[in-house]
Amino acid sequence: MSSSTAKMRQGTNPDPAPCADCSWCASAMDMEDSDQEELEGPEKDCDSQDELSAELALERRLGFRPQKRLSSLNHLPYSGGLDQEAADNLAKIKLNLATAVTENDRRGFQLYTRRLEIFLNNYLLFMSKEDHVLFVKLYLAMMLRSPTDYRNIGNCSKLVRRLLKRAKRHLTRDDLVIEWRPIYDLYKSFSKHPFKTMRLNFHLDSTPRSVKSVARVCRSFFPVEATEEILAELLPGLCPFDTNATWVLECLEAFLPTDLPPELYEHGWRLWLPQLTNLLQIMENSGAWDQSLCTLMARLAYENPGQIDWSTLRPEVFARLLRSFGLPISYKKVAQPRSDVDAIPGLTSWVVGMLGGGTETQVYLDRLLEAVESYYYASNAGSWQDPLSRFLSHLCSVFVRRLNRERHKKASWFHYTAPGHELSDDDVTRFVKSVLPCALLGIYSWGHSHRATKCLRALAQLRPDLVITPIIESFHQSLESVTEPHRLTSTMNAVSAVLRTMTESGPRPEVVPLLQLVLPGIDPNDKLKTMCTFVLIDRLADMITFVDCSSEADNPELTELEQQACLQTAGMEDVVLQLLSRFLALLEPNSQEGNSRPDQQHKRGSQEETVLPTVLRTACFSILNKASPEIQRCAVLKLRDCMAGRILETRLSGKLAAVICCGAIMANPELGLRTLIPPVVQTILDLSEDVQHEEKLDQELLFNLLLLKEMVCSCGQYLLPYRPLLEQVLERGRHLACPEGAELTSELLLSVLTALLAVYITDHGGLKGRLADPQQRHLIVREWGKCTDMRSLEISWHVPTEEEVLWADSLVHQFVEPELDELELFMEDVSRLNNEQLLCRLKLLHHGLKGASYALPAVRDLPIDLLNIAVDMSPLTLDTGAAQLPSCAGLRARILSVMHRLTDTLTTQRPDDTKSLGKLCTIMETALFHFGVKRSENENEIKVMHTTHSSQGKDFGPKKYSSRTLAAWVQLQHNQRVVYGNTVPFCETFRMVIHDVFKLAINHYSYVRQVAQSVLFRCVSHCQQALLVLWPLLVEMLGKPDITHEQLKGLLYVVIGPGMQSLLSVQEWDMAEALWPALVTCASSEKDSIVVLIEKLRKGTDLYEATPLELQMSEECVKLVPLLWASPPIVKPPITQSASITAEGAERLAALSRQNRASYDNLLDNLLTLMESGTLHWRRYEMCLEFVCLLVRPDVPAPARLVRFFLQGLLHTSIFVRKTSVLALGAILKQQKGRHETVVVEPSMVAALHRPMYAHRPLSAPDGDWRTWSQFGDRANNLWMQYDSATAPRDAREWEHARYVHKMKWGYARWPAQMRVYKQRADGETVAPPPAGTEEAVEAVRAFVASPESVRDLVKFLSLEEHKGRDVFAQAPFILFKGLFRNHGDQVLDALKPHMDRLSEDMTESAQKCLCEIIAGLVRGSKHWPFATIERMWQYLLPLIRRGLGRIHQESAQNWGECVSHCVADRDPNRHHWLLEEMMQPAFERDESMFLIGIRLFLLQNVVGEMEWRGAELLHRVKDMVMPQLDHPYQNIRSRVGGLLTKVYHLDVYGGPETLSPRSDSLVEEVLPRLDILLNTDSSANGAAADPAGNGSSPVSEEKQSAMRVLKTVCQYLLTCAHTMLKFITPKMMELLPHLCAMESYDIDRDLQAHCVRTLHAMAVPRHDAATMRALLRAVGVVMDHPYWRARVAGLAFLQAAAFHNMFLLLGQEDEAQTVTECVVRGLHDARVEVREMAVQVFSGLLHCGFIDSARQQELRSEFEQMACTRLSRRGRGSAPSPDHVAQLRQRHTGVLGLCAFVNAAPYDVPEHLPQTLMTLGDHVNDPPPIQTTIRKTMTNFKRTHHENWRLHRQKFTDDQLTVLTDLLVSPSYYA
Repeated sequence: MSSSTAKMRQGTNPDPAPCADCSWCASAMDMEDSDQEELEGPEKDCDSQDELSAELALERRLGFRPQKRLSSLNHLPYSGGLDQEAADNLAKIKLNLATAVTENDRRGFQLYTRRLEIFLNNYLLFMSKEDHVLFVKLYLAMMLRSPTDYRNIGNCSKLVRRLLKRAKRHLTRDDLVIEWRPIYDLYKSFSKHPFKTMRLNFHLDSTPRSVKSVARVCRSFFPVEATEEILAELLPGLCPFDTNATWVLECLEAFLPTDLPPELYEHGWRLWLPQLTNLLQIMENSGAWDQSLCTLMARLAYENPGQIDWSTLRPEVFARLLRSFGLPISYKKVAQPRSDVDAIPGLTSWVVGMLGGGTETQVYLDRLLEAVESYYYASNAGSWQDPLSRFLSHLCSVFVRRLNRERHKKASWFHYTAPGHELSDDDVTRFVKSVLPCALLGIYSWGHSHRATKCLRALAQLRPDLVITPIIESFHQSLESVTEPHRLTSTMNAVSAVLRTMTESGPRPEVVPLLQLVLPGIDPNDKLKTMCTFVLIDRLADMITFVDCSSEADNPELTELEQQACLQTAGMEDVVLQLLSRFLALLEPNSQEGNSRPDQQHKRGSQEETVLPTVLRTACFSILNKASPEIQRCAVLKLRDCMAGRILETRLSGKLAAVICCGAIMANPELGLRTLIPPVVQTILDLSEDVQHEEKLDQELLFNLLLLKEMVCSCGQYLLPYRPLLEQVLERGRHLACPEGAELTSELLLSVLTALLAVYITDHGGLKGRLADPQQRHLIVREWGKCTDMRSLEISWHVPTEEEVLWADSLVHQFVEPELDELELFMEDVSRLNNEQLLCRLKLLHHGLKGASYALPAVRDLPIDLLNIAVDMSPLTLDTGAAQLPSCAGLRARILSVMHRLTDTLTTQRPDDTKSLGKLCTIMETALFHFGVKRSENENEIKVMHTTHSSQGKDFGPKKYSSRTLAAWVQLQHNQRVVYGNTVPFCETFRMVIHDVFKLAINHYSYVRQVAQSVLFRCVSHCQQALLVLWPLLVEMLGKPDITHEQLKGLLYVVIGPGMQSLLSVQEWDMAEALWPALVTCASSEKDSIVVLIEKLRKGTDLYEATPLELQMSEECVKLVPLLWASPPIVKPPITQSASITAEGAERLAALSRQNRASYDNLLDNLLTLMESGTLHWRRYEMCLEFVCLLVRPDVPAPARLVRFFLQGLLHTSIFVRKTSVLALGAILKQQKGRHETVVVEPSMVAALHRPMYAHRPLSAPDGDWRTWSQFGDRANNLWMQYDSATAPRDAREWEHARYVHKMKWGYARWPAQMRVYKQRADGETVAPPPAGTEEAVEAVRAFVASPESVRDLVKFLSLEEHKGRDVFAQAPFILFKGLFRNHGDQVLDALKPHMDRLSEDMTESAQKCLCEIIAGLVRGSKHWPFATIERMWQYLLPLIRRGLGRIHQESAQNWGECVSHCVADRDPNRHHWLLEEMMQPAFERDESMFLIGIRLFLLQNVVGEMEWRGAELLHRVKDMVMPQLDHPYQNIRSRVGGLLTKVYHLDVYGGPETLSPRSDSLVEEVLPRLDILLNTDSSANGAAADPAGNGSSPVSEEKQSAMRVLKTVCQYLLTCAHTMLKFITPKMMELLPHLCAMESYDIDRDLQAHCVRTLHAMAVPRHDAATMRALLRAVGVVMDHPYWRARVAGLAFLQAAAFHNMFLLLGQEDEAQTVTECVVRGLHDARVEVREMAVQVFSGLLHCGFIDSARQQELRSEFEQMACTRLSRRGRGSAPSPDHVAQLRQRHTGVLGLCAFVNAAPYDVPEHLPQTLMTLGDHVNDPPPIQTTIRKTMTNFKRTHHENWRLHRQKFTDDQLTVLTDLLVSPSYYA
């Protein structure tokens, strides 16, 4: 029996059946179809004529051919009629969905949508291809029918994803074509919604993500021409400098199909790959772009291996992958910013897609893994280990998936591997050898070892001979370590992961010894190690058999390995008994007798204590279930002897003993019961005489009751012989005065009834018969590792027999019904039972009901329809094979009736009996919903199965699993049918339970409230009609003036609901109309707990999802109705229905829409009345205000009363009310926006009429191919969109003839199919007329603006200080003023002018902030004003801005920056030329302070930054303005100049499109002559090798100081570019490298030093192309010739970082790679020891990364060995060394350093050459300094890094070498 079955049968708290009628049940076991199909196995072709005949017979019987039949259903004991059952249910679903469409029954459609989910959970795709297509089309049409029905969109998108997730296995493009445009329009309506910036909640954040997910599953079924249409729609908006580019790339990733066949490539990826490749190559700091583009490219590579030549992008891919790890490789340890973008999955899939076909991808992968291998060591812990482990795990899983696809799956129409590019055996071997070292190291990682374990399992299945042996060796080494428990548990998990592979190919000699090796792992003092050991034992027991086969070792039928395995099983009995002894040894240390106080008996234990009983039962069962009968008998006898006379406490130790016995009995029920039951029962009977009235029983009696309760959890038929004994025990213990004894007796009754009535698996795989057959004993070893698929599975079931049912019926009559009689007597005389006696009887009733619930039918009163829906509400038919108790059909109804009356009795006469009241709620829940399987537990089991089945199955090859895993899945399938197959219709009994539970949900005592609320939530989640009963009760109670604090608290908890399911989110307008005002007006309380609940209720509005008002049905849905009715299966007899919307349906929808609108209007009026009454407490007022904000909708014009209310709210004394009103009015003003006319323009014609007047460099004409860069950037046909100060409109005629394109994204890339611009309005027409129906509301706003007092107060409140020093420019007021100016024109300006003048004179931060918000709103709101009005506005505004800027201070500078940014953002620059020219006024010619000049530069930077690519003229003017100020003496000005230069050159992207903006190389050309002075040496400072910057004592000249200031400015520019630009490093910039290296150690100016260090880092780590890399190496060569040694050190450090981050580019550039090596070797020969030491660090890094090939390494090693042997000339004592001696010493030191580099390059390994290298170094350990110091340091590092695995490493040394090495590594003792 599976562990899940065992746990299910122990009797758990009841849980209702899942929702069949309610929208709350969104989590009704949404099973992943992919995992389910893997467990079920792929759909196979018919292998024989019999199977083909069976399929044809099924098709004839059903009328259709199912796409997918669940093989697991064939193993259910009632499988005979399931095919017809599925067909009938499908026909019913189709009929009622069609009826819901024609009858406009929205609720009915929701009901059968949930039932379709149930159908998919239970039958998967048991439908024809035609029905599959119809369902997809139906739900797509329903999803797209209304963009404001957000919940419907979420539900339908879930169904579409479910139907299409694995649909490509069953459908092709010929079967289904889906149009992309409606899905795109829906997604765009969410992401580009005009109310999105208002922060008003209309839909959940998950809704647009759901629509995007739909696009992802539908894109494979887009028509062929979809790619070109998508590109035509999206590429015109792809401007890399605009924020819209991120959204465009996200849409391209989601919508572009990449699985077209090769013959359609011209219509697919070839249309977009060239230009997106160019875009990818210029990205350096692009954030979310990387993820979208890399995911798109990776999907293309993975789905089309070998079809695309990725050779040019291969270095780019690996460089990005290397950078994504965040390794600590930087210049001078400069911290690298962590990116929030996770590109690892996409890049990894891209790498796997490039493998195979003889490409160099595997070489790159080898080099990558070799470079990062040392970072997988546990001692190298850091933030990089998480991305490294994820990369390894994803790499293996994607590789195995591709290999499976190419070798073990049918040819598909959605994956196209080019011929010759399949993964060969050699490719697989190379991959495994490459990944294995990192995976073996990763298992020791803290927190990430599970990923390495998963990786090892996949690798072991690919190449077991390479993987398993190292894992076993690591496990043996871990067993010898007593100081590192983590290593042992990690290797245990690794061994568990590969056990399947170890045993599936036949018995291995390592398997049996593992059992003995893991015995010490069962350690009572180390719970974690014990749990890992149990997992390993359980996995091992699942793979092998515990049978002594040694007598068959000589059988000739066996192979040599099988004979060896048979010999190893000679001691199998001892092994099993030792394991059992270890299990029993856990009992004593876990004794809790010291904690047996009554108040601590129910104290929750640790997680290990909670899980340990289940794990122990599973392990015991797993071992004995696979053991021979002889071993089983020995084990059971050992248990009997151990338990005889033993007394254990019942909390933990006794429970552990009981579960061990349970596991043994489950393995062999007949033997176990016969051996263990009689002594236990006899002990109970002996000890239970005359103890009925004792309140504390003997511990031995309790322990034996606990044992008996667990022992009877076996097959029911084996309990029948013990019926008299068990009934005698039950009779004696049913009314014990001891609560614990009575509870154990009731649980015993539950266990007996469960064993008798449940349907569960008793045997799987048919192994028990083979274990008992001596003739097959020699074949048992062949069972090791044997796995099977679902079709070949053998299962035996327990199905209740008639005798079992009769005994269960007798037990119910004997022990359950008498309790009901006693309770009825108790209700007549409550003195009959005290509280403890009543609770004991309720517990017995509850457990008896739970045990009998398997065979008790649901309550079947007459159903009540409160929803008035048109569909059939009867549930689906799901057979569960349940038995029926003959005389207990009405037991559930009777129990509920008794509980109803008992509730009234207890609440009136014993209100303080909280335990009994809580048990009442539980009994009602059980009687109403429980049918033997707990829903939540079954859901958890399914989730666990989905997460763990892969670890127990096989990743590579046919999907096969152990029989235990498949049997557990079949059991879960049965349990799921039990959950779904027993639904309770809404009836009078149901209504009665809701009333009773609601009464207890507001009880005085918190315990009662909690239990009752849980039951109440179950009722509501089960049936939507329950909600219609509940909310009137809520409203009634909330309206009572005498409500108590406890009742109010209970009501609030009910409204808040479980989790995120608040009643506020229920989409019923009539309910909201009554409930929301009731919550506002209910009794007030200042208790902290109630205040917290009110706040929680208010926060729940953040998850509010707007409820639709106007309902409609899609015409596309109606067209599908005839097809749904016509396609088989159909309901019999056929029902004739209308193929169009019926009159009743139209009226139903219209009536519901009218009712919704009436409820909405009434609710809004009621809330406004309450708020205007002035009687609400401030908390309730704020809550009511939030409710009102929820009613501000984009699809309903705000009424005038609401607008006046919010206008008054602007002047409220509460800041919360004012802020909320500002937000709401911003949305309302957007709603009142008038529609402006647009016209279509032809860009080429406009370009001919509007030519720029300023001089610019000639542009190349775009070629005809829009897929190249020539169609991006500045072109001749988009110059008219550039800002031109000479042709900017300055009169009304020019203004009206201009064509303004406000969105900066347009024009940079290809033109849209239809270019529309706004038509200019004539003079006098300032604003457009408002939309119809908003006239009164617009007039209310106009009246508010016309009131001077209102405007004065508004400005006063908005200019109040809120947070000192933190009052920043806010979006909400800006949007408010923008809406006012846009909708009401310049009359608002006239009203605000006095206040703006006053604010401009006020220097306080809050006043300046308010002025900035008004100005920004004014400029943005004047978008459609005529020229005359605009000119007057600027005539007033420009002097105002000048005055404001004259009073600006540090705190308000940011506000002014935001102001000017908002003014020009997404606005045609020619329309605001007044502001642009004002900002362009010469900043350095003014007689102003440096602070104001810096502020002007800051504002100018914001202005030109927002103009993006359309301000080339301004950029040139700005450049001319700031270039003379590069050496400005003030740091503030230089910083501003550097930031401004970033904007000047930000369009000049290296490798990007052509541009008119200034070139960054011109900056370098201009500053290099001024910086050359920094390279000149100063011989008077420090001799011939002095610091060029003058680190000596001589004064620094003014010219040099100017050069240093210029260098600071350039550094500031480069640092800002590194964080804000795309690819900015050009080959020309590398000429700055010598200057930066020379000044990076300039100690006098720390600021300059820090700038240089960070700039060198910013230039080293980016990805460079070949030209830039050549320029970099030339610059490094110049640095290495520099006379200043610190510069040479800096150059080597820079080269180290650059070479590592561009390693994969250098792999393909042999000359450049050789140059890097020569440069480093040159550094080893340097005259300065500091340079040589830096060079050896770089050299060891190159060796470690495999940068230098092995042949060159051998040459260098030989050279260094020769140099290390250089003879030193003698020098006299006390005399100075001669030049020859110095040269010889340097040469020897160089050789020693080179050899030390080879040692340092292997920090955790011992290559073949290393022992001899160490011996060579040992010969020089006594050489003169610095050689001696270098060798000692190297030896110390070697000892530190190799200490952890020295046991392995020492095997690579000879004894003589070890002796020498010991002398070198071990310091001499002081006492030696």
